[in-house]
Amino acid sequence: MRKFAVGIIISVFIITSLYYEPVRSSARYVATIGSNSSDCSDASIPCLTIQYAINQALTEDTIYVAPGTYKEKLSITNKNLTLLGFFFDTSASSGGTATNARPIIDGAVIVGGPDVVLVKGSVVNIRGFIITGGTGCGLKYMTNSSGTIKDNLIYGNLNNGICVDGSNPTIDSNTITGNGWHGIQNNNASTTIVNNIITGNGWSGIGNDWSEIIVTNNTITNNTYHGIHVANHSTLTVTNNIIVSNQQNGIYVTSEGTSTNTYNDVWNNGAGNYSGPSAGIGSISADPDFASATDLHLQCTSPALDVGNNAAPAIPPFDKDGNPRIRNVTVDMGAYEAQCVKRPTNPPSIKPLARTNLTKARRLLSSADDLLAQAKMKGLDTGACENLMEEAKSVLEEAKVAMYNPIYANNLALKAMQKMQEAIDCLTSLLGGA
Repeated sequence: MRKFAVGIIISVFIITSLYYEPVRSSARYVATIGSNSSDCSDASIPCLTIQYAINQALTEDTIYVAPGTYKEKLSITNKNLTLLGFFFDTSASSGGTATNARPIIDGAVIVGGPDVVLVKGSVVNIRGFIITGGTGCGLKYMTNSSGTIKDNLIYGNLNNGICVDGSNPTIDSNTITGNGWHGIQNNNASTTIVNNIITGNGWSGIGNDWSEIIVTNNTITNNTYHGIHVANHSTLTVTNNIIVSNQQNGIYVTSEGTSTNTYNDVWNNGAGNYSGPSAGIGSISADPDFASATDLHLQCTSPALDVGNNAAPAIPPFDKDGNPRIRNVTVDMGAYEAQCVKRPTNPPSIKPLARTNLTKARRLLSSADDLLAQAKMKGLDTGACENLMEEAKSVLEEAKVAMYNPIYANNLALKAMQKMQEAIDCLTSLLGGA
């Protein structure tokens, strides 16, 4: 009878196992003092390496990684996971604030492929890490992968910082710097890029081929090539960004690409601010007034404050620091929402002054036109002088539409006057030497 009863129990267990998944842990733990001898589900007995925890994890698990350096490369295929550094208070009120040092994933090891973190056919969220040392990409999403890449420092990879190939992740609030090629490279992708600092990379800040990309509220500066490079049938929507001091163009679009650019500050790029497209509605071109060369927060005097578009696609509810966005009535441009106690106001005297300087600039333009006509009648080569006049006219037109911000409009009017005076001096010199 006892054998019969035991047989029934075993049979029930086998049948039940066929229809019900076993109860499993939703969390795995990794620390540099751990050991790869368990399933990583006990926080008091963490595993030693992140890849071992990935292998132990079941889909939808979260892997918590303690501070320290992990010399390894990671591969995640057909498994939905969250990798979380012990770095953030993830409460909704803060948007995520730093609480500890970031764990480092250092791919400068022989074992594994060229990419530090490779994601294939998976939904993977990765937050709060330093990712470095790849001979390929720091982080690569491919084969219809998605998820959120957030609050990471991605630097020192020989290829791109982040590669997106046939996938659609959200890239939010990362610092992507010092990588050998693009900061982010999209290929056949549908990526949303918000709140990032993308600076000092060896090619463009964001490169795009055969992709449809949203780029909102990023700061893209000091990259060796373009700020944003749009090619090969890519379509970009670029809004509320600060794109300054890149060595070539701010936004470069080939004949096969398209880019809708509105409410951006695109300024001081080496080969010109735009190549292919033009500045759209709400765009400015001014020194954003960063806190310093290395601190890209906006000062309270910045012309990029309160001039963005609140209806920008995928506008994030928090800025890169985790501060609520929008701070004031209108969103700021760039990755950081300025936390000024009192926003700068335009003194009553500024608007009349701006109008006066606009009038002066127009008068100088009229004088330059008269001198240009005289020089052409004499058959003089006026090319260089006309270039100065075109620059001045462009600034003057921008000043006219910038009167919603009188301080900025006045600065533009003064710049137009300076350029126009240079044109007049150029023409006067030509006529004096004739």
